[in-house]
Amino acid sequence: MRWLLRHPFDSLSLAPRLHLPTRILLAQYDETIAPAHGARLAAAWGAPVTPILLPGASHEDIVFHPRFWLAVAAFLAEQGR
Repeated sequence: MRWLLRHPFDSLSLAPRLHLPTRILLAQYDETIAPAHGARLAAAWGAPVTPILLPGASHEDIVFHPRFWLAVAAFLAEQGR
């Protein structure tokens, strides 16, 4: 995957400087962005973060997981949106 990206995103080094709440949705079987990477990102985040593992989901079908849009809607409601 690395050779496909001309401009890699170093999210992990930027995370501590992000001081806004977030929710990280992790696909259990994601082979593109491993759930362990999402967990490291959550641990490095500079504000409250809620990681949510979506069982059975992969990178390609995470948006079809029954909890995906519920989690997005709940997060937006918590933020007053």
